[in-house]
Amino acid sequence: RSAGILAFEVNLPAGRYADGEARTRLREQLSDRLDAIPGVVSSGRISRLPVSGEFNVWGVRLIDRPPGRADEWALANVRVVDGHYFETLGIPLVRGRLFDRRDRAGHPGAMLVSESLARTNYPGEDAIGRRMRVANAEWTTVGIVRDVLHDHRRSPVPTLYLPHAQMAGERNWSLTDVVRLARTDPDVLASIQRTLGEIDPELVLHRVRPLEDDVAQDLVAAR
Repeated sequence: RSAGILAFEVNLPAGRYADGEARTRLREQLSDRLDAIPGVVSSGRISRLPVSGEFNVWGVRLIDRPPGRADEWALANVRVVDGHYFETLGIPLVRGRLFDRRDRAGHPGAMLVSESLARTNYPGEDAIGRRMRVANAEWTTVGIVRDVLHDHRRSPVPTLYLPHAQMAGERNWSLTDVVRLARTDPDVLASIQRTLGEIDPELVLHRVRPLEDDVAQDLVAAR
């Protein structure tokens, strides 16, 4: 659901956010503070928004196969998410659970998969609890979420989601924040800017826009 969603980026300088712990701490602190702002319903962030095309298509290794079947390789769009991303965009959980604060560095790798990925790689089987090797680490599927189109022209493509807290040490991810607003109110944006400044005065909001603008841009390009 794109209506009522504000999108923006907060880029972290590599020099001051040099490790995964610092990046995780900033993102979690921002998430908690944004959710507490009056007029904000929920917030989250992702490494690549829907309607932005396919991106980060990685080879993943299915290592938890039925007896007699060897490990297999597959392709999947990989997304890193944080906060209440799925709730904010209204992406339903089909089965299992979403990410929470249990899914952080030092804990077993947790992964969410789209319906199409589960259907393609585990036909007639339950994908919950199945393991894959992604980015040189082992991840276990804890939930299945509804498919989301990467643009309006294509059928759903297999997608897997990894929690930022468990991927922050891998790189300084560029994430796009999405904030669901209870009302259209310029004071809410001012509160978001003020909140970010209180956390780190040197950080700024980039590319602030309604998410509907991204959807419109995708449609206009096709037309």
